[in-house]
Amino acid sequence: MGLPESFATSVDTPLTIPLEAFDVEGDPLYYYGEILDSNPDLSIAIDQNAGLVEITPSNGLLGDFTVQVGVRQQDSPFDTETFTVSIQIPEPSSVVLLGIGALGVAVIRGRHDAV
Repeated sequence: MGLPESFATSVDTPLTIPLEAFDVEGDPLYYYGEILDSNPDLSIAIDQNAGLVEITPSNGLLGDFTVQVGVRQQDSPFDTETFTVSIQIPEPSSVVLLGIGALGVAVIRGRHDAV
């Protein structure tokens, strides 16, 4: 599969990762996924047809979590890879507002949290 060692997502934002695998004989492939750091606010779902894993944090969960995914042919052991998913607060973006009033131009700098 050749996955990176880590992935990042924002609070309460699902992360979808394609599990790229190919069988030279064209046999069906079966995918597996498990969150090794058990947490009720982190779920994993596997789309067997598309080979996609979706990791979904909820309830404001933050932190680093270890995930293991795998692929196999029928009746073969899984070829697995392990990686870290980092759930972070999104970086705020700066917003500059220009206001024109009776005394001239005012520059107001604010912060806006991207969701």
